[in-house]
Amino acid sequence: MIQNNNFPNPIFYYRIPEIIMLLLHTSDWHLGHTWKGQSRRDEFLQFIEWIIETIITRKVNVLLIAGDIFDTSTPSPETQGDYFRFLKRLSDTDCLSVIIAGNHDSPYLLEAPRELLTRFNVYVVGVPDFLERELIEVRGESGEVEMLVAAVPFLRDGDIRHFEIGESIESREQKIINGIKKHYADICQKAEQIRGNKPIPLVVSGHLFVDGGKTSEGVREIHVGTLGQVGLDLFPDGVDYFAFGHLHVPQCVGKKETCRYSGSPIPMSFDEAGQTKSVVLAAFKGREPLIEILPVPKFVNVIRVEGGLDEIEAAIQSLPKNMKSFVEVSYNSSDVPVDLFSKVEEIVLTQKNSNLINVVRVRNNNIKQIQLNDEQNIPLERIEPIDIFRNLLRDNNINDSEANNLLKLYYEVEQEIR
Repeated sequence: MIQNNNFPNPIFYYRIPEIIMLLLHTSDWHLGHTWKGQSRRDEFLQFIEWIIETIITRKVNVLLIAGDIFDTSTPSPETQGDYFRFLKRLSDTDCLSVIIAGNHDSPYLLEAPRELLTRFNVYVVGVPDFLERELIEVRGESGEVEMLVAAVPFLRDGDIRHFEIGESIESREQKIINGIKKHYADICQKAEQIRGNKPIPLVVSGHLFVDGGKTSEGVREIHVGTLGQVGLDLFPDGVDYFAFGHLHVPQCVGKKETCRYSGSPIPMSFDEAGQTKSVVLAAFKGREPLIEILPVPKFVNVIRVEGGLDEIEAAIQSLPKNMKSFVEVSYNSSDVPVDLFSKVEEIVLTQKNSNLINVVRVRNNNIKQIQLNDEQNIPLERIEPIDIFRNLLRDNNINDSEANNLLKLYYEVEQEIR
C-alpha cells in the first residue's frame, strides 16, 4: 500500500496507533556539496532541522541513511562538524539510526567513531567485513526483536571479488555481479535464521544502480566494475522493504512500492530542477509496510533558463526575491555576444536581489560540441573532464565497443583518485 502526502510540514501528521515500527528512509545527502564554489551548507542545515522535527513529531523508530552522507571521501572539518552535531541531536530522541557508506564516502572515515556512536544508538557500516555487524536487530520496549535491518553498504570491487591479472572486462563484471548476489544471499539467510516464523519485518539497504532506475546528471557515472547495475532478481525473496541509495530521483523500482530509492533531499543537478524531493516513511505492523512519501520543503530555487538575452533577463527578473537561486543558463539565440558569461553577469548585477542569484553554468547551445582549440577560448573550468576524454576518443576514431571499454577504465581510475 502507498500513501502520498502533499503537505510539506510533518507537524500535521500523527503516528497511527496500531503501527508497531516506523522507518524513515533517506539517502544521498552529499554534505559538503558545492556548485562551482558556491556553498550549499545553508540548505543542508535547514534540511537537518526539518528531518529532526519529522523524527520527533512522527515518533520515528529507525532512521536509515542509504549512503553518500558526504559528497567526498575527505569532507572538511566544518562539514564533519555539522554531521556530528546532527548525530548528537539524534541521540536526544528515541530514534535508532543506521548509516551505510556510499560510493562518495570513505568507509573508514565513517567507521572510525563506530564504537562511540553505537553507545548513542547510531550504527554505522562502511566496510562489509563481517555479516554480523551488518545485521542490526531493532528491539522494542519488551526487548523482543521487532525489525531486522541488513545494513549493506556500497560494495567495492575488493569487497566481493579477487583480482586476476589478464582478466577480461566481461569476466570481471560477472564476478562483481556474482559477488553482490552472494553477499545479499548470505546476509538474508542470517536474517531468516533470526526471524524464524515470527512476523518480523526485514529491511535491506543497498547503494548501487538497480536496472530500471531513473538517473540524473548529479549521479556520478561509475562502471559496473565499481558500482554494479543489477536486476531485482539478484536479491533474495523474503525482504519486506528495500532501501536503496545512489540515484537522486525518488522512485520505486520494478513497479514495486516496497523497493525504493528515496532520492537526494536537495537537487544535485539542474535536471532535478522542479522535482519534488522527499523521504520515505515505512510504517510496519508485522511484515507489511504502509508507504508514505513525505515531501521535503524547498530551501532554494534551482532553475534552468533558456533563450536569448531578452528571455534570460526576463527569467532572472522573475526569480524569488527572498530565496537563494541557483541558475543554469542555456543560450540558444543565433546572435552570440562576444562574452556571453559577462553579459549574463551584467543582467544579474542589475537585480535588487543579486546577492541571492548564483549563476552556476552558462551554456551556448549553438556550440554543438566542444572543440579543444584556442579559437573558441572556452575557459577550462567550464569543461567537464569526461567531455575531454570523449572528444579524444572521437577524434581518434575509436570504435564504439573499444570506446565503451576505455570509458569503463576511465570511471575506475576516476573513482580510485577520488
